[in-house]
Amino acid sequence: MGRILCNSHGASGVVHVSSDIAADMKEDAGRLPMFRYDIDWLGDGLPDISYFVSADIAKQSGLPEPSDTPFGPDFEEAHAAVFDGLVPVCEKCFDEYLNRTALPARPGRHAASAFHDPERIAVIPIVTTVQYPSLAAAFQAHSVRIADWGYMRCREADLAASGVVFFDDVEDPGTCRRAAFAGRAGNLIVLTIDVASMRDVVLFASDRRIDTNRMWRDALPVEWSGWIEAFDIVYFGKPT
Repeated sequence: MGRILCNSHGASGVVHVSSDIAADMKEDAGRLPMFRYDIDWLGDGLPDISYFVSADIAKQSGLPEPSDTPFGPDFEEAHAAVFDGLVPVCEKCFDEYLNRTALPARPGRHAASAFHDPERIAVIPIVTTVQYPSLAAAFQAHSVRIADWGYMRCREADLAASGVVFFDDVEDPGTCRRAAFAGRAGNLIVLTIDVASMRDVVLFASDRRIDTNRMWRDALPVEWSGWIEAFDIVYFGKPT
């Protein structure tokens, strides 16, 4: 655990580190342009979503480079081995970065990824798309088993005006799940699920409240009550 400070926006927080997550982050850092990490920006003991980007992306987008980082020395000393060559950025820093680039945010580990790249995104038809008023309604309508889940941030410019956009998982583009999505900017929960009548179905839930403090975990919470009602638009689709 270490403290982190963003002088650009006055944000400070505590980085929550576990040995298994740190090992995964080291591995990801060698092959991914960016990844996320749990930081408690609000001081309530719960991890808030934050991001770390590679030095190359930082240089291209105007974010501070490792040699010129605005973050405090306690953090750098505690996590130099884990984040060697990477730049931590707070939410506002990352929002500014998104506004300056064509790359949408990469979510966390084991999740579908959206990259603004014609090689990775294809607009293709789907067999079935059903819209539910809430995540709770979707689970009431279908008996599902959660196969995978993730978190994604999207900008309006990254969403298709019409049709369906399929996002590939960058970590395994050959065998990844494909997800049907059409909607608006905001925070999304991405669930890859198995349903009796449909296989490899992916559900997207949009959170209008932009409240993510309790969302991100390595596995889905055992108790769904208390946060599933926060999601007001759900898309249920199976690719062809």
